Amino acid sequence: MLYVTHDREEAFAIADRVMLIKDGKLVAFDSPENLYKKPNNLFTAFFTGEGSAIPVSQIINNNAKNVVFFRPEAVVLNSSQDTDKYLILKDVGVLDSEYTGDRFLVRLSYKGHEIKAYSQDRPTEKKVDISINKDSIIELPKN
Repeated sequence: MLYVTHDREEAFAIADRVMLIKDGKLVAFDSPENLYKKPNNLFTAFFTGEGSAIPVSQIINNNAKNVVFFRPEAVVLNSSQDTDKYLILKDVGVLDSEYTGDRFLVRLSYKGHEIKAYSQDRPTEKKVDISINKDSIIELPKN
């Protein structure tokens, strides 16, 4: 059966496969879980849920044109220093936080780029260190 909707949550709840169309072109076709966890482009990444995209050049100091994309659940505030498992970013600015009922959605700023993170506690400092699970980071083309 083909079912057309613009509601991501509805599509994810009832579909075995989801097709994303942008400007009349098919940009992604996969299971809801794969679209969320392994998006093939930035449109798919942001269409399927909250996330952050930072130029690779801001992370590893090279001139790569790609971005790293990750979800808020991959970010831990003021935690691990395990550089094998986590990408550590220091002195990340806290912009604001919003209580969502079971956690806070925290908006952060790193070198002018917004990062979203989930936290069980509201940050009390203006700067935090964050750890991003390397297994959750996806490198994608900028466009």
